[in-house]
Amino acid sequence: MPREAILWAQSRLLAQPQERRCLIVISDGAPVDDSSLHANGPGFLWNHLTQTLADLRAQDRIVFGGVGIDHDVTSLYPAAREVSATGRLAATITGLAGELLA
Repeated sequence: MPREAILWAQSRLLAQPQERRCLIVISDGAPVDDSSLHANGPGFLWNHLTQTLADLRAQDRIVFGGVGIDHDVTSLYPAAREVSATGRLAATITGLAGELLA
């Protein structure tokens, strides 16, 4: 699930000695897990993800960015880009990382 992956990445980043940390999430769409959706309703995973990101951004310990592959992630990440599945993913990630760490 995206929430657990983001929390895992956050814990790894916070264990590093650097003062400035950025986390770039690459997404190909909204979080989907049929079992969770069936048990908890259609908005459960999306709400869980947005609340997790809001909580982490409020801590102000990591700068967040997102890259959507044929998917708009601007509602989730303050710095966001969209690329095509066959497009310039590596260049987009590199450019976004440079912006976040500047």
